[in-house]
Amino acid sequence: TLDAPPAAALAAAAGLGFGVNLGALVECLRILTGGGGGILDKPATLHLEYRADVPCLMLTLVDGNAVTQCKLYTLELDSPEIVHMDTRVPVRICMRSEVLREGLAELEWGGDASAQK
Repeated sequence: TLDAPPAAALAAAAGLGFGVNLGALVECLRILTGGGGGILDKPATLHLEYRADVPCLMLTLVDGNAVTQCKLYTLELDSPEIVHMDTRVPVRICMRSEVLREGLAELEWGGDASAQK
């Protein structure tokens, strides 16, 4: 948006960074290529807006009269807490093998593992 600070001011801010899950971004952009059937009267446009108050990256796809919005929210990470235990505590988890396989694939590939297949 035009209200955003200039790029030079953003680059000067120490520790400022931004990352987007490419799988989610590509899925949002895939809407532009689907179902149009060829020649477009008006080219589709994509508006990107980052809202720091929420914090959320909003992608707005405008294709003629159709408007599609995709909101990507940031993941707030808690600072890790160190837990001191005097004894070992056994932990058991029961889950389906399919859920475990998908979870390990997400750790290996990052993001939505099903989109990577």
